[in-house]
Amino acid sequence: MTALNFVGVICDLTDGSGNPITAGWAYFYPTEHLISSSAPALVTQSPLPVDFAPSGSPSVSLMANDNAGITPAGWAWQVIYQGTGMPAPQQLAAVNADPRAFTATSASPCVFTVPGTAYANGTAVQLIGSSLPAGFSTGTTYYVVNSSGSTFSLAASAGGAAIASTSAGSGTVQVAAVYLSSLVT
Repeated sequence: MTALNFVGVICDLTDGSGNPITAGWAYFYPTEHLISSSAPALVTQSPLPVDFAPSGSPSVSLMANDNAGITPAGWAWQVIYQGTGMPAPQQLAAVNADPRAFTATSASPCVFTVPGTAYANGTAVQLIGSSLPAGFSTGTTYYVVNSSGSTFSLAASAGGAAIASTSAGSGTVQVAAVYLSSLVT
């Protein structure tokens, strides 16, 4: 059975005056009844609630829309707000993990190369594999820096210094988190 990919969604919404939302809830629902071909059962359709609070932006882990074997194709996440002052239900763009194979250099900083165009600077990603470059770990969230063409480096914090590596490596890189404000249409 293939493991499903999930992406963290940071609920960084603001009101019409630019102030963070600090009360109410958001409920996330898939727009379709989903079925997994690797585990022929209905994927849960229960709403995933997020509680807005006065401190910090809450987050929720959503199943990525680009998971292989989830049908029907073309589904998305819908969010319904309650008690937040936000408008009626809004459709979200796809929440994709966008997994890609990578190769990495033994250099300071370590340079990652992926097929196609690299992730944008600031994208939160995680690495998967048994041949990661020295200094990097599976399951740790890193942030893309120095993105150019099909290459990029990784930092321990958003906008931080690129991390060096003392060995080359390879594996899979995928998006770990996105901001809700960038997804709401």
